[in-house]
Amino acid sequence: MAATRRTWPTGRGFERYYGFLGGETNQWYPDIVEDNHFGEPPYTPEQGYHLSKDLVDQSIQYICDSRQVAPEKPWFIYLAFGANHAPHHSPKEWADKYKVYPRRSLVLTSNTGSRGRCSCANTFPKNCPNRYPVDAS
Repeated sequence: MAATRRTWPTGRGFERYYGFLGGETNQWYPDIVEDNHFGEPPYTPEQGYHLSKDLVDQSIQYICDSRQVAPEKPWFIYLAFGANHAPHHSPKEWADKYKVYPRRSLVLTSNTGSRGRCSCANTFPKNCPNRYPVDAS
């Protein structure tokens, strides 16, 4: 975050920005950046805060604002979640859904077809084309 603000999203053509700049940002206590300044999350994790929900809520607000100010102007939102990569801070309600598969893992292979289809583990629907079980034991 030591880079000049010219390299931040609003310095690269985005009109508005809400999110995080660091790659491994804590999803419950993030370093929020709004436009060109640092901010605070609107509420605490004890009150149910998670960055993913906050990003969606702010995106909806930006769309509403855009439609109010210039309804004829097209809008674009680049919404990138942080919970799906390190440090893997997925919301508890999502993590609890997958506790039924404690010893299974997902295997993705890029050479299973000419288009790079995935090979799916048991956690995927039965109609997945290249599904096979993977036991991590």
